[in-house]
Amino acid sequence: MGRYVIELMKYATIEDVARHLRMSWDTIKEIHVWALKRKFKKKRISQVEYLGVDEVSVRKGHRYLTIVVNLETGEVVWAARNRTAASLDRFLKRLKRARAPVKAIAMDMWPPYIRAVLDNYSYEKIVFDRYHIISDYNRMLDELRKSEARAAAVSEKNVFTGVRYLLLKGQETIQDDVQARQRLHRLLAINHALNIAYILKEELRELWNCTSRSEAERYLTDWLKKAWTSGVLLVIKYAKKLAGHRVGILNYFDHPITTGMVEGINNKIKVLKRRAYGYRDMDYFLLRIYFIHEAKYTLTG
Repeated sequence: MGRYVIELMKYATIEDVARHLRMSWDTIKEIHVWALKRKFKKKRISQVEYLGVDEVSVRKGHRYLTIVVNLETGEVVWAARNRTAASLDRFLKRLKRARAPVKAIAMDMWPPYIRAVLDNYSYEKIVFDRYHIISDYNRMLDELRKSEARAAAVSEKNVFTGVRYLLLKGQETIQDDVQARQRLHRLLAINHALNIAYILKEELRELWNCTSRSEAERYLTDWLKKAWTSGVLLVIKYAKKLAGHRVGILNYFDHPITTGMVEGINNKIKVLKRRAYGYRDMDYFLLRIYFIHEAKYTLTG
């Protein structure tokens, strides 16, 4: 019966399984917890080479979990409460004790995570995720759009309406949409700051098309010079942040990894949370996350 319960839990919630087997909710959970703990003890991290780190929001009020994924197997190898340096540091110390041959860790530019990695490894292990970098730039670009819209003349206010997605999307996504291109061109034609920031955004996206680290280093240096002399304060501020992390950005060309796989698992975690109507027992929730890649149901269970 125990094995049958475990198999069913790959497809359904505790409530579904309990109803199907006419057993109590608590009994199904106890069986599942016992099985997960037993499997967890067998998990090995001594061969891990490439890792992806990200946070996932699990509750309102900025409640996060730190998730670490083995990028070669797709397995969650660490899940911890919060997104502090301590949340990640405990796992990295375990990796060092296990003498895991870690080559690189993909992550965003969240300072606590950076601090945790640098307390245990060198900067050469960090690979800043390209999609998070562009996402950060887009947040800055949207902030600039709002600021420029507030300062615009009354006669120009309508030009700033409904253009947010045009600014933030890649240029190629609106290439075949004549109306969208015209609206974007109109906005950029009347606003110098947004025009400069938009051009620099598209040029920054091209960085990861470089074919070598040396080429990427020259490209990034040139881009930073343009940003620093742009005259747009928000762009200059962003460029200073990027310059401080250039080693981690350029490490991508030695280890071309991203946190994309972690993002996919984070989406599964959110679905798991919704299907279970939230988790009051966080220890059990964390245990389930460790084996979420085994779930056979399309949306995970």
